[in-house]
Amino acid sequence: MRVFSLFMVWAVFFSAPKCALSQTLFTESSKTGLPFLRIVPAARTSGMGSAGVSAPSGASSFWLNPALLALVDTRSAQFSHTELIEGIRQEFAAVSAKTGLGHLCAAVQLYDSGDIDAYGKNASPAGIYSIKYAAFSLSWAGRVGDNLALGVTYKKLLEKVAQEDAGGYAVDFGMTCGTPVNGLSLAAAMRNLGRMGILKNERTKLPTDGIVGFLYRGEIPRFQRTFAAVCDYVVPRYGKKGVRLGIEIDPVDLFHLRAGYRADSDTEDMSFGVGLEAGMFAADVSYTPMVEFKDNALRFTLSLAGF
Repeated sequence: MRVFSLFMVWAVFFSAPKCALSQTLFTESSKTGLPFLRIVPAARTSGMGSAGVSAPSGASSFWLNPALLALVDTRSAQFSHTELIEGIRQEFAAVSAKTGLGHLCAAVQLYDSGDIDAYGKNASPAGIYSIKYAAFSLSWAGRVGDNLALGVTYKKLLEKVAQEDAGGYAVDFGMTCGTPVNGLSLAAAMRNLGRMGILKNERTKLPTDGIVGFLYRGEIPRFQRTFAAVCDYVVPRYGKKGVRLGIEIDPVDLFHLRAGYRADSDTEDMSFGVGLEAGMFAADVSYTPMVEFKDNALRFTLSLAGF
């Protein structure tokens, strides 16, 4: 996935053919940049079809819906590494805690394309360049009564394409609430509302989207094993809207099996994952086959809770 920031970058950096092929991966639209804002960092969420606007998952909960932090009562830290295609990688770290001011979280997300070959006239080699993105986030969440939680995230955004760079910001808003149905909760979020600075005479458009969804926790009667099912409906400002589905089953204590499907992407559909808990530690791995590429995506997340 050689993701570019803008079509204008092609003209400046000669647009390598490999970059053109994969520009829509994860953003699903050539009209936006900063595609890493749509690349789910946590392996648990990724293994469930990238669905999780209603499912708390430790410190990374804010990424899809900042209101979920209000459901994380213990101090939490998470560290994720993502291997995408053709050497592209993403790093993520977050720490959250319950305080007298509400539930707070600080996080950083880094994206590095690695070296990209650039070509000049007649497809002659013209050196290499790279694309780098960063997001520094601060989130707050609080409860309103017994069943409703609200949250907000502010992100400081940075992008660098070859020698050009720009900064900007984005804001996320979210809510989640319980229902009269035991085990069922609802949630909604608006993400990446903001603005970037000028990069080579143009502003990068953010991958803004809206998500609504639900989480249902239950038990398989005959086997007395718990499960969680999630369903999200994603409506991006630019790109393909669709449903994301995920399920997590606990076949034995402290071990989780996950699978998911998403219909809002042309480059991926199914995903799979596993998770293991040991005291205050948890480790998660997810695997996402890519539809249009030979490489596949792997995510690894280490979590600490209650420290």
